[in-house]
Amino acid sequence: MSSEHRDDSRGEHDRHGEHGEHGEHGEHGEHGEHGECGEHGEQGCGVERGQGRRRGGRAPGGVRVAGGFAVSVAACAVVALVVADVQVRCWLMALVVALSGLVARDVIAALATVVTAWCLTTGFLVNTLGTLTFAQDDLLRLGQMTAAALGGTALGRATHAALTHARRVTSTGRVTSPEAAASPEPAASTKHAGFAGRAAST
Repeated sequence: MSSEHRDDSRGEHDRHGEHGEHGEHGEHGEHGEHGECGEHGEQGCGVERGQGRRRGGRAPGGVRVAGGFAVSVAACAVVALVVADVQVRCWLMALVVALSGLVARDVIAALATVVTAWCLTTGFLVNTLGTLTFAQDDLLRLGQMTAAALGGTALGRATHAALTHARRVTSTGRVTSPEAAASPEPAASTKHAGFAGRAAST
């Protein structure tokens, strides 16, 4: 009976040994699949991560510039039909430019929107038939729109940074909480106790 028990125990160890070898190769195989990025270089992984962040965050620069242009044209058409006072028209267009910078959070897109909005305002809301003038009042309106666009962009970036920081703090607090950190320990101790019991029985 003792010899049979020893043979059974040796068979179990051999099985565990085989599983251990295959387990190690399996782990290396999984890492090998993930290591394809390492063969192609870290730059490929960085490009993929950059694309994912761009998709999840802001749109590309060309899309933001085109969006500012479309918003300026639509706002000019609405303001021209609804508002008659020239000063109110100019203030409304400055507000549209500020909101565009707040949403886009891009200086280049904001300045492009300023140029488009100023041309539309000067040509259709102040003058008629798209006539552009460069009088003192026109230059003052250009300065007002530029300040509004840059202020909206700065506010949008600050708000986005604050929200991102708050999300990181929240996610880090969840991961490093004492309850979450202490939960895997009983499972690990149970596994070690099971292996110890098997070794003792053999």
